[in-house]
Amino acid sequence: MHKDAWLPRPAFSLTGLSLFLSLVPPGRNMEVTVPTTLNVLNGSDARLACTFNSCYTVNHKQFSLNWTYQECSNCSEEMFLQFRMKIINLKLERFRDRVEFSGNPGKYDVSVTLKNVRIEDEGLYNCYIMNPPDRHRGHGRIHLQVLMEEPPERDSTVAVIVGLSCKMSLLQTAFSNRMTIGLSWEQPRCRDEEGLGATGRELDVQSGGFIWSFCSDFPSYPQQFLADF
Repeated sequence: MHKDAWLPRPAFSLTGLSLFLSLVPPGRNMEVTVPTTLNVLNGSDARLACTFNSCYTVNHKQFSLNWTYQECSNCSEEMFLQFRMKIINLKLERFRDRVEFSGNPGKYDVSVTLKNVRIEDEGLYNCYIMNPPDRHRGHGRIHLQVLMEEPPERDSTVAVIVGLSCKMSLLQTAFSNRMTIGLSWEQPRCRDEEGLGATGRELDVQSGGFIWSFCSDFPSYPQQFLADF
């Protein structure tokens, strides 16, 4: 037998290498974070936030970014900003000079700001990212909606009523749970409805760390006694 007969044939070696590579788990896909829907007041500035994570640091010579605009989900995309070693503002007729890059690729932030938003700016904004040697392209989509007026402030009346109801419930609980509470009479300090003078005595009820004061025209009682309700 020839001395090199034990060596694997080239075809078998390539097959074994392919099998090995197929068993290597693929890298994690790039994750892009964007707000799904962004509501902006007409005439204000809108920051289209787009951040990403990658297993590799950003190399400006290889990193690439595309921002595109669509009027609808089935409409064609119009590119308005790129990154190819530097930011390239394509100054689309729709936006002209109203687009400004406000991110930092080195910090995995490729956000843009759209100034003086108009109703015609409503639509879909796509953020495409490539960060070699990562083989996966990241994609985020933002639905921009333009509001013609500020939404009304939330009515807090319901919250106030609920708060008062809770306090009344606590007060009722203090008197209905058969708790031993302290009662004391003090010097007359109550006035009648017309404020003409003292008509009774003030009753201080102490329970659970709270003191409630009541006016009453009941007859005088000892200074301090305990009552079990």
